[in-house]
Amino acid sequence: MRASLVIWIFILFVNNVFSQEDSSLVKRNTRVVDSLNMLDIPFVVEDQEVYSGSDTSVITDKQFYKLFLNKNYSRPQPPEAEYSSFKLIEAQTFVLTNGIKVILLQNDKLPVVSYKMYFDYNKIFLGSKKGVDLIFRDLWGKSSRSYKENEISEYIDFTAGKLELAEKSIYLEGLEKYKEKNLLLLSDMTLGFKVSDSQFLNSKRKIIDSLKHVEYQNKYISKSVGRNLMFGNNHPVGEFIQISEVDSLSKFDLYDYYNSYYKPNNSYLVVYGDISLRELKRIVNRNFRKYRKGNVINGYYPQPYNIHQTEIDFIENYDSDELSVWMGNVDKLDTYDSNWILGRIGNFILLDEEEGLFRNELVENNTVSNFGYHLRDQGAYFSVTYNAKQDSVATSIEKSLEVVNSVLDDKVPEGVDLKSIESKIIDNYINGLSDPQKISDLYLLYYLTGLDKYLVKNLMSVIDTVDFSTVSNVLSNRVKPNKMRVVVSGPPQVAVPQLEKLGYPIIYYDKYAKETFPPSLDRSVPDSVDVNYVLQRYIKVIGGDENLKNIKKLWQWWVMDINNSKLFVKNKYMLPNKRLSTYSNNEVIVLKTVFNGEYGYVERSGEKQNILGEEFMKLSLEKSIFPIMYYQEDGYLMTLESQIPLKGELCYKIRVESPVGEVSLLYFRVSDGYLIKRESIDVKTNKVNNYLDYSDFKTYDNVVFPYKVETLIGGKKSVLTLTQIKINDENVRKRNFK
Repeated sequence: MRASLVIWIFILFVNNVFSQEDSSLVKRNTRVVDSLNMLDIPFVVEDQEVYSGSDTSVITDKQFYKLFLNKNYSRPQPPEAEYSSFKLIEAQTFVLTNGIKVILLQNDKLPVVSYKMYFDYNKIFLGSKKGVDLIFRDLWGKSSRSYKENEISEYIDFTAGKLELAEKSIYLEGLEKYKEKNLLLLSDMTLGFKVSDSQFLNSKRKIIDSLKHVEYQNKYISKSVGRNLMFGNNHPVGEFIQISEVDSLSKFDLYDYYNSYYKPNNSYLVVYGDISLRELKRIVNRNFRKYRKGNVINGYYPQPYNIHQTEIDFIENYDSDELSVWMGNVDKLDTYDSNWILGRIGNFILLDEEEGLFRNELVENNTVSNFGYHLRDQGAYFSVTYNAKQDSVATSIEKSLEVVNSVLDDKVPEGVDLKSIESKIIDNYINGLSDPQKISDLYLLYYLTGLDKYLVKNLMSVIDTVDFSTVSNVLSNRVKPNKMRVVVSGPPQVAVPQLEKLGYPIIYYDKYAKETFPPSLDRSVPDSVDVNYVLQRYIKVIGGDENLKNIKKLWQWWVMDINNSKLFVKNKYMLPNKRLSTYSNNEVIVLKTVFNGEYGYVERSGEKQNILGEEFMKLSLEKSIFPIMYYQEDGYLMTLESQIPLKGELCYKIRVESPVGEVSLLYFRVSDGYLIKRESIDVKTNKVNNYLDYSDFKTYDNVVFPYKVETLIGGKKSVLTLTQIKINDENVRKRNFK
């Protein structure tokens, strides 16, 4: 199997290297909350891809209490008098002269002391400074005036501590013997924020790279447009972030953002564990008294609103063949009430990862993929996101609205197990309160909102006596299927006619939420265009028949990026069908492939394997330099199937069947004639089993070559970059192909 894989790589890369048709391709205990959590955009951190979190992605049970900490509420009176007093821990509090509010939860049963520093503020609309909050969240807690990033990481590892960084808080937990050092570190990270020029520039580059990575992706576009249409341009959730705006940010903007929100007088310090009030006062004063209080900016912005009736907002985009759907509405509640636990039960019924109706009705039935959701227990908004195939997107939307409607009736929907949900609520919100971090979050919640800790005991009776009709009534204030905004991004040709049959108004937007005209659905090929026209135009735009046929020898150097490592590829070609490729790593040849028209082999680790059968026949028949020029005379069957959008461009799609039975699809851009993609088809399943994407077209010696080629190797994306070319070089000789 290993040998056959090597031959496959050879056939894929060596056979098709130089023309546009083909190419020479062949932990530690620190957890950082993603800096892009408002955007849900992926970015590279070290060697792994991370996806954004709390505001737009799936809310886990462990994040439950944090859901309440995102707005600056005035402190109301504790809820209804029926809630009896049940004190988990007697909290002790004091306030420093600079305004820091300290909450001590003393527990000498555990040999740990944890600190949570939280800053209470409302975000504001950033305008031209959009994106500075993303940079801050990326750098927040990673260095300070006294400590460098690696020093913090090494210290946490050495002390076996726990460090969690979030947008408004830093949580630090460790053994009791490190309590003084940990508090010193916490004070320096929170109120001694400082970054180097290189850290700032690297973070800005990472944010820009992330935006470039997702700006044309359907899922990102549908969410961005949905939030913008719902919240508006002048709301922190609705504003678009432009690459140019992030690029123009300075380190001064970063410090200005920090100084606007992070002051002692809007901070809470929650301390849990084996430490006395007297000792805590001593070390808190020592580490925090030097920081002065200041003015904190709190934002005001327009209230979002729901539309009067469900509508579909469509964005024409060709990122992939699938479409992405975002659907949601706003919950205008801005104060807490005693029914919050009923709303949480409703969340479970709809959106639980294991038993929720969306999971059971749409995900498990393969109606949608990449499902995610957002539903705050209080305020903010409800939304679900998913991908759907072109021929099923309308069905998925219809089914989604049915699922939401099903929980707004008094009757328990089929498939809902209330006892199972009760068990989960109890397990997560009562039995799980032995975790120091959960305890800290609970008490912080109490002091921020007035939702008294006495409520915890009453949860048991509320859960035990839950009535579905009551849950339904609470949920109906938060989820409104008849006022749902449905945003769809993707190719319109198949999807739009189906969406029109649903009967909802359809409005068309671009990816910046600007209303536009409906897309043209007519993609028929003009009568004046045939296969010969497309091929001759292609040959002309890349150099012309005479120039291409004068190339008898070709030598190329490529750099292959695969699995976070690099291979250096050298390819030699000589007409009619001689090929040689070497793959090296640090000057050591790891793979060599040779074909001279009469025989060929693959050599790896000193072992040779001959190329036989269909692979041999294919290489014998196909010319090694610009083979597409000879397809018609060599017996290839070609059919111009259609005119379709691809990568945002209209393309001619040609099906090619070789004399040995191989089938591929070629996509020629209508605008300039370039070949931008080749797909290999499995003749048994008629599905694409690999592809070659061509880009970065440049002219060398009057001939156009694609300098970047993307493909898959072993299911992993690989990108090749062309670095050097030689044409008709005397060092390409027959003896090279022995």
